[in-house]
Amino acid sequence: MGGDDTARIARQYSTVAHDYVELWAPVLLPYTRRLLDRLPLEGAERVLDLGTGVGTALLEIARRAPRAAVIGADIALGMLAEVPTGHPLVAMDAVRSAFVDETLDAVVSAFVLFNVPDLPAALGGIRATLRPGGAFGLTSWGDADESESSRVFAEELDAAGAAPGPPAMAARAQLRTEEAMAQALRAAGLADVATWSVPFEERWDPEGAIRLMTRIGSTRFRLASLADDARERCLERVRRRFDRLDADAFVERDVVIMGTASAPD
Repeated sequence: MGGDDTARIARQYSTVAHDYVELWAPVLLPYTRRLLDRLPLEGAERVLDLGTGVGTALLEIARRAPRAAVIGADIALGMLAEVPTGHPLVAMDAVRSAFVDETLDAVVSAFVLFNVPDLPAALGGIRATLRPGGAFGLTSWGDADESESSRVFAEELDAAGAAPGPPAMAARAQLRTEEAMAQALRAAGLADVATWSVPFEERWDPEGAIRLMTRIGSTRFRLASLADDARERCLERVRRRFDRLDADAFVERDVVIMGTASAPD
């Protein structure tokens, strides 16, 4: 636990980074924008995008914080390699901050902290690096049921003998409701805590769903654990079953849990 999980996550995100730019970062960006709209960034001088990934949010933060140095940090070097030039970048574990205490005006962490092995340590580090009154915003996923197409893919991977996906980090459960997120933020000593939920819905066609599930996320790595011939047979069965599904089976629905807080004055 801890270091091994962190290294695994860094490898996995580095592996999918190029596909993430095309297939997943644009899906998440509208929700990150909604979070940024709730943060007081206009007068900030130093803002950290913690878990910046491929850097999609950096330009959005810079627009809202025109005077700020906007810094992107991520543990996955492959993700950082996809970030457009123009912003300072730091390779950093969210649990072990590279920043001096009370040096940041704001920290943004969108769709990241459910992956950390020690959420209290990560939130404590964020609080420490914020100046008094500094702002923090985060997003995480709720606990919605997966789509029928995702269940079909998982069933076929199981039937083919694919390696299991990694277990969810404890942090996911600690952030999956508004109440749980608020409790975690307050336990870290943060003030002015507010949480709210935003519905998530994304629709794919059958080939789009296969493209996403074979190039992003745990299904990609489960599929890669199969021998070439077993992989092709698995995908063939998935396509046959997908052909019998209706359009609603390819809609992913969830809830994005959002939160803001500040460091005590």
